[in-house]
Amino acid sequence: MATRDEVRRWLVANVGARHVTYDSNGNSIGAQCVGLINAYTAWLGYPRIGGLYAYQLFDNAKQFSQYEVIPNSATFVPQLGDILVYGAGSFGSSVGHIEIAGDNCTLNVVDALAQNYINASATKGSPAAWVKHGYGIFRGVIRPRLTQPIQQPPANPPKGGDMPVRINLDTARILTHGVLARNGLSGRGNSLDGGYDPDLKSHHVGQELTNEYLQGLFLSGEGRQWRDSQDPNSIQGINARLASAAKDAAAKISQINALNNQVSQLTTDKKNLNAIADSTAHERDELRTQLAKAQTELNAANEKLKAVPIGGELDQATKDTINQTGQDVSWIKSFFTAVIEAVSKWRAK
Repeated sequence: MATRDEVRRWLVANVGARHVTYDSNGNSIGAQCVGLINAYTAWLGYPRIGGLYAYQLFDNAKQFSQYEVIPNSATFVPQLGDILVYGAGSFGSSVGHIEIAGDNCTLNVVDALAQNYINASATKGSPAAWVKHGYGIFRGVIRPRLTQPIQQPPANPPKGGDMPVRINLDTARILTHGVLARNGLSGRGNSLDGGYDPDLKSHHVGQELTNEYLQGLFLSGEGRQWRDSQDPNSIQGINARLASAAKDAAAKISQINALNNQVSQLTTDKKNLNAIADSTAHERDELRTQLAKAQTELNAANEKLKAVPIGGELDQATKDTINQTGQDVSWIKSFFTAVIEAVSKWRAK
């Protein structure tokens, strides 16, 4: 046996479902209206009512104690969970029609979950959807006996006490925006701007805000379809985009690490080149000192040469000194010039 809240959650969860029906030969004829009723009674754990045509279930249900069969009357209003049965000729169908009442039936308008009502087809059927329409050739209801009486929520619930909080329109907009992804993406309407207000007022506003309600919302056909969709804005799509972004980020981090290694190597090379440059500058300064010393010795030798009388000769030691000093000065000048050129080229780089 089920409770009123459990019935409501089951209805919400089956929006968009396709419960298949079979003909007398065992061939599938798609999601016909009776298929939804068979799934509903099976979920309740009650006997399948059975009948070749939809309108026949009204009389066939009388044999089972689990159902109360209530004929239509001038003041009768169906309640949540009632199985509504319509006679032959209703809504253009020669076999009648059958569906499950929602929370908001009135004397003139039916609020129900129905298969094969929108885009009806005798061979394919159509998915379960919330519908609103007049009563047509209404025979009455088959009311499953539940663990607690099915009661419509009071129009003005009392304040205080133990009365649960009930959902208002703003809360319904926020909940369906987040849980059912009615967020304006990928061609979907946006519940926050009022795009779903008729549905919210019919099926959410006034319900008790309980864990069971939220669970039913999360597990509904609409919620599951959006979570399992490959749409880029669905949870699956967002996860895929995040995984791709993480992969790209890892590749970029690898590139950055490689660049950091290159910078580190270049920094080391620069330090080594600076050390070489400092060493070369030191050697250059020493060569300058040696050159100045050699030049001084050469100048002294020249002075000695000037002091030699005309026609006289220098002693051999003086000749050797002059000759060696000249060679030293020439070599030092050549080497110094080469060093200066090498350092200049390196600094130009």
